[in-house]
Amino acid sequence: DEQFGLALSEKSRWLDDDIEKLIIKNDTLATTKNIFNFVKNNFNCTNHDAMYMSEDLKTAYKAKKGNIIEINMLLTAMLKKADINAAPVLLSTRDNGVAYEAYPILNRFNYLITKAIINGKEYLLDASKKRNGFNRLPEECYNGYGRTIAEIPFLIPLFADSLTETKTTNIYINNSEDGKQMQGSFSSNLGYFESFDLKEELSSNNIEDYFKKIKISYSYDIDLSNTSVDSLKLSDENVVIRYDFSFKLDEDIVYFNPLLTEAYKTNPFTAATRNYPVEMPYATKEIININIEIPKGYKVDELPKSARVKLNETDGMFEYIIQADTETIQMRCKIEINKANFAAEDYETLREFYSYVVKKQAEQIVFKKIK
Repeated sequence: DEQFGLALSEKSRWLDDDIEKLIIKNDTLATTKNIFNFVKNNFNCTNHDAMYMSEDLKTAYKAKKGNIIEINMLLTAMLKKADINAAPVLLSTRDNGVAYEAYPILNRFNYLITKAIINGKEYLLDASKKRNGFNRLPEECYNGYGRTIAEIPFLIPLFADSLTETKTTNIYINNSEDGKQMQGSFSSNLGYFESFDLKEELSSNNIEDYFKKIKISYSYDIDLSNTSVDSLKLSDENVVIRYDFSFKLDEDIVYFNPLLTEAYKTNPFTAATRNYPVEMPYATKEIININIEIPKGYKVDELPKSARVKLNETDGMFEYIIQADTETIQMRCKIEINKANFAAEDYETLREFYSYVVKKQAEQIVFKKIK
């Protein structure tokens, strides 16, 4: 088709100069990464929902922009020009509905990515977004099967159940040297998709404003310092949020939630009933490790009880483990959801699971002043 595959059969000599600069001899993977980053960083995608090229590939190349087909078809063409085994892959994003596995009805597709095979390993690439990592696709692409457009049209399984988003948070709280306030450190290593969203958000917003929102989210007066967000400009790296904080304890009885801002405040499943399957974007694993030095002049009056709860035996689990001695409190809170898709009949169980999580994470440690 002149508006699709013809571009891959042309000799495209106008690509020669750029390709020559990007090739690393005897390193196919490094060459592939170079070409991927070249297209991603130098071309803008004007439309992420398309089935055909609106311009020929050379015109898009000169204009440094094009729709999703043109951007990733250019990527495919450049890889092939560098003698890398590459082919376009058509798929349907989540908001477009599911493409049929058995038969390729053309109008069911609306998106294109590139498949490269290097040393027998398959890499799926999307150069249409500046913050996409290498061999990473936007979450909306995981919507059933993609279809390789080649002599042998292999199906590419793209299912949300194959994705796991892992987030690890560490919180340390200690007494200040003068014993007049509590001070601590917070660090959270986000998963890939949450990192991607934050990179997008902070590309048009001020980091200082982001931390102002964090400060406001605390239910008590707190000071933040040494704030940082690592790897904002590194598309292949996950974001790490770090800051130090301090606050004062004045009351005779202090109610303190050790999870700080990390607790679920509301149940994500609000409807009483549901007639359709639940489709999450990915499986999740959230781990929060907390170490608290008991405030000077206080004792632990009440401590939440530890608990472990399973979701349908193997579909997930919630763990809330807490213990204390005379000086410190140690806590570990973990939520695992082992799959992304749940049948409608599992909805009530899933809703009850998160209701328990919200209730348990709201429990507070009670500190009482020693008199």
